[in-house]
Amino acid sequence: LWSWLVPVVSLWFPRRMIVDVMPSQTDVSIRDINTWWLSFLGWLLVNDYGVALSIQSAETNPIHPNFEIAGACMLTASYLVWKRIVVAVSNSTS
Repeated sequence: LWSWLVPVVSLWFPRRMIVDVMPSQTDVSIRDINTWWLSFLGWLLVNDYGVALSIQSAETNPIHPNFEIAGACMLTASYLVWKRIVVAVSNSTS
């Protein structure tokens, strides 16, 4: 509910949910969760900035590949850590 009323809450709420569902005995550390969360937030910021520049650009090709590549790298890093988190939670519930 709070993420709909206060938009800033949606930035830290995903991290809080993952910390809450993470089992106490797992090989995923809080550092892994923070790495996933920060790389995902980084992707959001880089991607949104690239889109904002594309919208404001009057060039014939407004796409900025440097922001696209940086965003892809951050999303890949986020995915690799996210995969370990999902496997740890799945193994603890089954």
